[in-house]
Amino acid sequence: MEAIRRKIRKSLYKAGRRGLVLMALLFLCMTFCLGQVQSRMEAETLRLTQEAENLRQWKAERNGISMEEPPQWAESGEEEAIHGFEKAGLHILSREEQEEEEKNTGKIRKEHILLHGTYIQLLQSFDIIKSEYRGASFTVFSITRDDTGLSIKGELRTFRSRGTYEEEKYRPHRSDGDREEQSGADSG
Repeated sequence: MEAIRRKIRKSLYKAGRRGLVLMALLFLCMTFCLGQVQSRMEAETLRLTQEAENLRQWKAERNGISMEEPPQWAESGEEEAIHGFEKAGLHILSREEQEEEEKNTGKIRKEHILLHGTYIQLLQSFDIIKSEYRGASFTVFSITRDDTGLSIKGELRTFRSRGTYEEEKYRPHRSDGDREEQSGADSG
């Protein structure tokens, strides 16, 4: 009986050693495979980053924008109304900034835009612009149908500033409501 127990222990010991060796080899192979996957992912990320930079430069050159100076499409912290088209799923094919229009109430920025998408996306973009971007409007110049959808040319007009209202709002001598200067008799 004791001899059988020894044989069983010996065989379990050998099997355990084999199992540990196999597990170590398995972990070694997994580490190697994960390292290969990581290096491929890093190479792919680098390739995509370079491709995006090349595409950005190509678009800028095509639209006549100098890459040394950033485009003046929006002031700092100002969210652009053109994002309403992107939120609706329309693709912006080209974007050309026009000369600002001066009014007594402020400046109106104008951009000619070429979009591509569906009619439903265009309607959704109007709703998004109306609800999220106050003071913005889009005038459609032409809509043409092609095999993949609609090409839409138009002008996006954005109200830039409030002009004289902002100047008046922060003047130090501005009175609020019916407030009048206190006379000497009223002050106590």
